[in-house]
Amino acid sequence: LDLIEKEFGKNKDLIFHIYRPKDKALIGCIGMHLGKTHNPRAFEIGFWTRTQEAGKGYISLATQCITVLGFAYFQSQRIQICHNAANHGSARVCDKLGFQKEAELHLFEEQPTRIMLEQGYQMNPTAVLNALFLKDREAQPWYTKVKDALKVYQNRKEVFLESR
Repeated sequence: LDLIEKEFGKNKDLIFHIYRPKDKALIGCIGMHLGKTHNPRAFEIGFWTRTQEAGKGYISLATQCITVLGFAYFQSQRIQICHNAANHGSARVCDKLGFQKEAELHLFEEQPTRIMLEQGYQMNPTAVLNALFLKDREAQPWYTKVKDALKVYQNRKEVFLESR
C-alpha cells in the first residue's frame, strides 16, 4: 500500500483488476478516482465488467471492498458513484450497497454518436450521482462483515483497518 498511497495522494486513479476465482480470467475492473469531487477526502468509484459476468455479484463485492478501503484505510468522508441512467446494473449496485441518489445530471457525459447508436450503444442523456458518507457506513448491513474479512497489507505486514 505504500506505493498506492503515494500515487493516490497525487490525484491519480487506482485501478484494480477483478479475476474470476475458478480460472483467474479477467472479468472486470474497479477504480478509485480522485479529482472528481471538490473534497480532497472523497473519491469516485468507477467499475466495468464483462457482459457475461454481470449480475453475478463480482462488482458488488469489489465495490464493498473498495468502499471499506476508502473509509477505513484512507479515512474518506464521501464515496460516490456516477452512472448513466440507462445503466440499470450500476443502479442496482448502488441501491444494494446503500449509496443514496443525490442528483440527476443532464448532459453530464459526452453523448454517443449516431454510428454508436446504430451499433446498439445504449445511453441516456442523464447521469445519476449516488453517494455514501462516512457517518452512514456502519448502518450498511454488509460493511462490518466485509471490513472484518478484508486483508490489507503494507510492507508485507497486515494493516488493521481504522487503526491508523
